[in-house]
Amino acid sequence: MSRIRSVAVATGASPPSWLVRAVRPRPAQAPPWPAMIRSVIALTAPVAVAVATGNYGVWVMISVGAIAAVLSDTADAYHLRFLNIAVPQFASAVGWLVGASVQGHGWVVVAVMVGVAFVSGFVSSIGPVSSLTGLLFLLMAVIGAGMPVPGPWFQPPLLLMAGGLLVCALSLLGWPLRRHTPQRTAVAAVYHSVADALDAAGTERWSAAMATVAKSVNSAYDLLLLRRARHPGRDPHSRRLLARLNAATPLLEALPAAHGAAQPRTPQAGTAVRTLARAIAEDRPAPWPRLSSGTPEDDALHAALQHATGVHAGTAEAHQPAAGAAGWVTRLRSGARTLFGGGAGLQYGLRLALCIGLAEALVTLVDLPRSYWVALTVTFVLKPDNGSVFTRALLRAAGTLGGVLLAGAVLELVPRGGWELPVIALAALALPLASARSYAFQTASITVLIVLFSDMLGHQGASLVGARVIDTLVAVAIVLTAGYLLWPGARRPRTGARLARSLRDTAAYASLLDPRDKAAAADRSAARRRAYRSLSEVRTAFQQALTEPPPVSTRATAWQPLLLCQERILESLTATATRLDHGATPPPPADSTTVAEALRTLADTIAAPESARTATLRTPAALLTLPDDSPLAGTAAEIHTAFTVTEGPDRVGRASDVPRG
Repeated sequence: MSRIRSVAVATGASPPSWLVRAVRPRPAQAPPWPAMIRSVIALTAPVAVAVATGNYGVWVMISVGAIAAVLSDTADAYHLRFLNIAVPQFASAVGWLVGASVQGHGWVVVAVMVGVAFVSGFVSSIGPVSSLTGLLFLLMAVIGAGMPVPGPWFQPPLLLMAGGLLVCALSLLGWPLRRHTPQRTAVAAVYHSVADALDAAGTERWSAAMATVAKSVNSAYDLLLLRRARHPGRDPHSRRLLARLNAATPLLEALPAAHGAAQPRTPQAGTAVRTLARAIAEDRPAPWPRLSSGTPEDDALHAALQHATGVHAGTAEAHQPAAGAAGWVTRLRSGARTLFGGGAGLQYGLRLALCIGLAEALVTLVDLPRSYWVALTVTFVLKPDNGSVFTRALLRAAGTLGGVLLAGAVLELVPRGGWELPVIALAALALPLASARSYAFQTASITVLIVLFSDMLGHQGASLVGARVIDTLVAVAIVLTAGYLLWPGARRPRTGARLARSLRDTAAYASLLDPRDKAAAADRSAARRRAYRSLSEVRTAFQQALTEPPPVSTRATAWQPLLLCQERILESLTATATRLDHGATPPPPADSTTVAEALRTLADTIAAPESARTATLRTPAALLTLPDDSPLAGTAAEIHTAFTVTEGPDRVGRASDVPRG
């Protein structure tokens, strides 16, 4: 990014904001030393054995298999680590066998790779593990079809799986001593984020703090409910942690009321919640909190913190239980609905198959060196859950260029026979850290490793450098042309569709606000979590769209006022619910129905094409005729503002910024 700004200063021009956002690395965090050490051992030790024994064909292939496992080793919980590594590694072995079975058969390779790409893209929409599984299935099929390897046909997939098993074994070494630590850390992170939000209440840091709260809550529930689904009722420690996480619900609901209170919060509240967070993380008793009271907001916060402390001590029960974890049949049906009920998997499968087909057809017609790298790069750039395709193509090209220049210097200056080991160790050490900062940094680290490993297997020296650059640029051109510029809908932001979905989830929450309906208490808590999760997804889609070139980034910017309105609407509803739970006069059921109907109408307005908006939109005043003393009057005012923003004169690209379908 500094280089871009330097060029801009020299030419007297300012770089476009979308480009600066696209290339800006993520904020630096504490180095992930355990993952970095595992990476060094898994990638360097087999190569050291290869140098010592001279058997490069076997031991270097183990290191190649370990690269994918190192990239997969991102989960905190141990059972997720095993799942994230083992399932994709098995798929990679199957992919290699499929590719190797058609190696050297010309257009048969093209046809098979198109089919493999479609299957890979189709299953990638189910979830993170499926996405990684589909990615490695396709990657190894491409390598198996394009890279001849000596030895029996079954040896390469077994060696690749051995590399994955090595990383898996290293990753699980701490399991006997730290079995529940990741889950405790995730629950404690929720309370730490609540404490930070209390400190930020009433300040400009509030929105960012609440985004962190939503992310930590989503991560904790995903982690604990998956564990509960795999071992229902068998793990008392996990049940206690889930109860402590559920006990945070009243605190989460008290946050918007604390933010909107007339009097600023004292540091006492944040300190007390942070003390409880540390006690949860260290699995030790927490002191009983003593907070000042006097206002409904203070009373709600005090009661919520005392309840959470009581649940942690085992003297109280979480009265906001999470939805029970589904059995395997229900989860299978849910996955099938995700796979076949929507168009995301089909669209991505077709998009990936088209680009892979073009890449394989091109290398069949044109003699490119190391030609299988074209399809490999296409696969990496088009991975569906890693953000903007354009940004990834840009960063992939930049990272590859930096990586091959470094690898070329090593091949020219460092003698063979084991002197490469320090360079491999440094690249392996940097890989987890680089992956956390930028896709370009990750690509550069992987490129150094792959070029050096390829030289050990084929002894082609610096000729690999030019081949890698050519293949990458060809692949980036294919993706940007067929998978981005010409692909229908690729240059249209998805923010509007997700914002409409978020508003519908908020409407469902609004319809359950009546505290007199005790039977709906659990449903109300679940509906609030769904609404905040949807809002978090909208924020993510918005940030990704801002890194696209115009017109995508320009149109995405037009959604920002509505996104802010949606945040205020949901916070207003949550603050109202907290006051109602602590004695405020509840609104008539008709008021909740009116607000929910207005939110659904607003969602339909946003999702509708321009030609249908006038028919969809109804006058907000007719919907929001609530009395000024209604507990929902503030929410109604926020919804009215959102309608005004939707139809206001300052909207950008109104006819084309709403995604279709």
